[in-house]
Amino acid sequence: MLERMKTRSISFLMMFLTALYATPRGSGAQEGPASLDVDALLRRVDDVRSPRGDFSVDTKILAEAPDGKTRESRYEVLMNADRDALVKTVYPANERGQAMLMKGRDLWLYLPNVDQPVRLSLSQRLSGQVSNGDIARMNFSGDYKGTLSRIEEMSGAQVAVLDLKAVGPWVTYGKVILWVSVSDAHPRRAEFYTTSDILIKTCEFTKYAQMEQESRPVELIFKDALQTGGRSVLSYSSMKRRKLPNRYFSKEYMQKLD
Repeated sequence: MLERMKTRSISFLMMFLTALYATPRGSGAQEGPASLDVDALLRRVDDVRSPRGDFSVDTKILAEAPDGKTRESRYEVLMNADRDALVKTVYPANERGQAMLMKGRDLWLYLPNVDQPVRLSLSQRLSGQVSNGDIARMNFSGDYKGTLSRIEEMSGAQVAVLDLKAVGPWVTYGKVILWVSVSDAHPRRAEFYTTSDILIKTCEFTKYAQMEQESRPVELIFKDALQTGGRSVLSYSSMKRRKLPNRYFSKEYMQKLD
C-alpha cells in the first residue's frame, strides 16, 4: 500500500511540473496555431490593401510637425498588375508635374525643371513620417519573409504578430513587426525598423471602408519613434480598377505628364 501511495505521489508531481513548464508565459499572449500559413496570410494582407491587377487611387498626406505646423500633399497613384507604380503630385500647386516611378526595384523622381529623372531610395521621406515606399510599394509578401511571433488578443479579436524581415537591401525597411487580424487579414498596427534594428516609426490602421469589393484600410496614422510629437495621416479614396497602358510606367512618360 505504501509503495502504491509513493508511486501515485511521484506521478502526480511529474504531471504538475509538466503542466507548469508547458504553460505559455506572458501578458495575454497565446501560442500560435501550427496550421497558420504566414505566407498565405501576408498575400491576403496585400489583397486587402490593394486590388490585384491595374488600379488607381487618390492619396492624401497630412503631415503634422512637433511645433504644430501642418502640410498637406495629394497624389494620384497608378499601379499595374506587376506592382509598378506611377505617383503623380496633385497638390500643392507649385509641385504639380512632379512624379515618382517605381519600376521593379528602382524608384525614380521626375522634376519639371530637371532634364532627367533622379534615382531615389524607397526609405527616403516623402512627406512627414511617410516614406516614398509607403505609397509607391504595397507588397509585404514580395518584399519580406514573415514568421509568426505569437497570437494575442486585440479588441476582442485574435491577432497574429508577424516578424517580417526584408528579402533584399532595396526594400523600404529592414524589418517590420505587423499585427494582423487572423479572421479577415486586416492589418491593425505596424512597427518599422532600420536594417540595424532601430525603431523609426509606428503605424496604426485606424479606418476601413469598402472600395472595389473589399474592406480596405483608408486611414493610416504614422508616428515618429525618434522625435516626439511628429505624425502623419495617410488616407486613400476613389480607388478604381482600370486598364493602364504599359507606357505609363516608363521614365519617358514621366516627362510628358501635365
